[in-house]
Amino acid sequence: MITDTIDLSGLATYFTDPSSGSLNLASGATGVTTALSSPLKSGQQWEVSGLDFVFDTDQVAQLLKRQTDPILEIGVIRELLPGHYRDAYKTRVHAISGQEDFSGGVLENAFLSDVQGVLTLVASDQDTCRWLSKSFDLVTPSDIDAIAWHMAVSKRTHDGAFTYTTRLHVVDEGGSANIIDLVVNADPADKSFADGLGLSGIVSFQFEFVAKVRASTYFSERRRGRLEDGVGLPLLHGVSVLEEIDSALRFHSLSEMLNIGAFDPPVELAASGVQTMRFSANLQAVLNTSKTLDAGTGHFERVALAVNAAAFTHFEARIIGEEMITRLQD
Repeated sequence: MITDTIDLSGLATYFTDPSSGSLNLASGATGVTTALSSPLKSGQQWEVSGLDFVFDTDQVAQLLKRQTDPILEIGVIRELLPGHYRDAYKTRVHAISGQEDFSGGVLENAFLSDVQGVLTLVASDQDTCRWLSKSFDLVTPSDIDAIAWHMAVSKRTHDGAFTYTTRLHVVDEGGSANIIDLVVNADPADKSFADGLGLSGIVSFQFEFVAKVRASTYFSERRRGRLEDGVGLPLLHGVSVLEEIDSALRFHSLSEMLNIGAFDPPVELAASGVQTMRFSANLQAVLNTSKTLDAGTGHFERVALAVNAAAFTHFEARIIGEEMITRLQD
């Protein structure tokens, strides 16, 4: 295996307007231009250290003040969960796992066991088993857009061993309760997440897991420092609830951008008449390829820019960092 590391350079590091191919992301008179870094190929990895912007505007003095609409938003889309790509700066993950979270709810025909080092929900017999988590209260009314559950299936899990249903119980800030079916009678091999839920103003939630078990198996469990053989069917390791939050990289003014970088010339001088400016942003991110990569559906890691064309007459952007190439020798 040979690994080469080089500085990122060339046109591949620039963002382009997807509708025109232009490097000017403010070529439209109004509206927002969204530009993405390209999907990486097998063996590529980009270690991003920053972004470099060069832009023209005749509104510097005005843009120092907070605008109603964002003038720029930076997104870092990562594979936060297997097969699930989200902006890391707009997502808060609530992890439900471990003894306290599992045992705080209702268990029917199931027990908890440390299976290969991970506390796991295990079916106790060939029947319908159910776990309803305790109610989790959110600090403020929040938006929940996606949820993933981590199945405990392995090569020991027989085909047709069980089917399962998952539900999300929510209460909103108005006190209204709702139950959302996430999947119904799903197979363990099916996708184990639901997105696009669009739930807003949620103040508390519960997760429900119901499995119809048709077969048991042997598994290795850890108790009191000894390894023992258990009988049952491992089902679930935990749950991740993805809350959508305001991004720290959504900027409503040039002043807000100073939190992550610097202007050249200083923005105070530019307000007196200079219209062409450069902004160097500090941004640490590692972009990789993935087995679930599908550029057509947006399943790839990337940096994304959303530029408000009305705020600028010209806007160019490029990525600063290193590219690591890994390849196998013949």
